[in-house]
Amino acid sequence: MQGTASDSDGSIVTTTILDKSTPIATLTGPGASTINKVVDLALGSHELKLQTTDSQGITIESNVVRVTVTPANAVPTAILTAPANPTVVQLQPGNTTVAVAVRGSTSDSDGSIVNAQILDNGTVLDTLTGTAAVTVNTSISLPVGSHQIKLRATDNQGATGDSSVASVTVTPANAAPTATLSRPLN
Repeated sequence: MQGTASDSDGSIVTTTILDKSTPIATLTGPGASTINKVVDLALGSHELKLQTTDSQGITIESNVVRVTVTPANAVPTAILTAPANPTVVQLQPGNTTVAVAVRGSTSDSDGSIVNAQILDNGTVLDTLTGTAAVTVNTSISLPVGSHQIKLRATDNQGATGDSSVASVTVTPANAAPTATLSRPLN
């Protein structure tokens, strides 16, 4: 809290910080006229004011400042149920990517889910909104290589929560065998 107290015909003896008439801190002596004090407040509504007493015993109260302390935003949860960890899939001949199913769910204990993102090695592949962000059931296309897939939930207050990672390895398509007949000659 910050504030000041002054007395034109004397000095300030005490300044008390009140919360709904309950003292929560008292300053005395020279420090009583300049208030710069951190106070801990519980969850809920508070009505804060200063009560100042001068050297002649006169007490006056400042204006009231209303403060509401709310709980911190809970981080949303994201649960990835597919693909399994680890997963190995092979490309089909002629394809450059393979479709991999992504399933999971998101939730937020103190708000709502704004979106769910599917990430591959930290890069966003897809962003889902609405009911699709709460119950995830989609697929992504992956090229040959190693992939770290996770689901990220974002809540209505901007907090994010990540699922565990599923390691997906996409292998090249099996090359067709070749056969060449070299004998008999015509």
